[in-house]
Amino acid sequence: MTTLHHTLTLPTLAVDLTWEDVASHLRRIPGGERLFALAEEVFAASGRISAPAALLTTLTPLSREDGQVAVRRSDTGQEATLALGWSATFLAEAEVVVAGAYTIGPELQQQATEVAKVGDYLHAYLLEQLGLALLGRTAAAVNAIIEEHALARGWGLGPLLSPGSVHGWELPDQAALCRLLPLAEIAMACSEAGVLSPFNSLTFIVGLGPGYRATRIGSPCEVCNNRDSCQLRRQNP
Repeated sequence: MTTLHHTLTLPTLAVDLTWEDVASHLRRIPGGERLFALAEEVFAASGRISAPAALLTTLTPLSREDGQVAVRRSDTGQEATLALGWSATFLAEAEVVVAGAYTIGPELQQQATEVAKVGDYLHAYLLEQLGLALLGRTAAAVNAIIEEHALARGWGLGPLLSPGSVHGWELPDQAALCRLLPLAEIAMACSEAGVLSPFNSLTFIVGLGPGYRATRIGSPCEVCNNRDSCQLRRQNP
C-alpha cells in the first residue's frame, strides 16, 4: 500500500491500461462502438504508451468565508487562498484537504500531433481517446491512495474538486493551487493563466474528515460546470 503522510511524490505510477478500459471509455462516446476495430489496432500498436505520475500533499484549512478557503501546507507551512466560490461548500466538513496533481505525460499527445500532421485525423483522435482512458485509470489509482488515507483515520471524503471543472472554481485560480504543488517533480507545469502542461494532466483537492459519510471519492459530476449538458452523464446517470 502506498502511504500518504504529508507529501507523496510518485514520478512513476504503475497504471496498466487494458483494451477493456479503452472499450469502456469509447462506449460512453456517441458512436464510439463503431470505432472499436480501428481503436484496438491503435491500442495494440501503441506499446507502453505513456508514463503516468502523481503527487499529493495535505493542507490544513485555516478559514472558509464567502467562497474563499485559506489553506496551509502541512509540511512546509506555505499558505494560499483558493477562490472556490459555491464549491467551497464541499469543504465545510474538511479537517484536512488533500491537494494533488497527476499526468500521463506528453507521449500520447505528441503521437497524436504527429499523425495529424500527415492528415490521419481519425488515428490522432483515437490516440487522444487512449490518453483519456489512461487518465481515467490514473485517477482511479490516485483516488485509491487518498481513500486508504481517509480509511486509516476513520474519516470520510468529499467529491473531487478541480479548477475550471466545478461550479464556482474558475480555471485562472488553478495557478494559486499549483503554487502549493511541486509540479516539476512529476514533469508538470502551470502557467500564470492556470493552464497545465502536459495536456493530459489534472490538479484537484478533496476534503477529508469525520463529518463526511462517503468512503469513496465522490463523482465530480454533481459540481461540474457542464453537468446540465454533458452527453456522457446523460448516458450514465
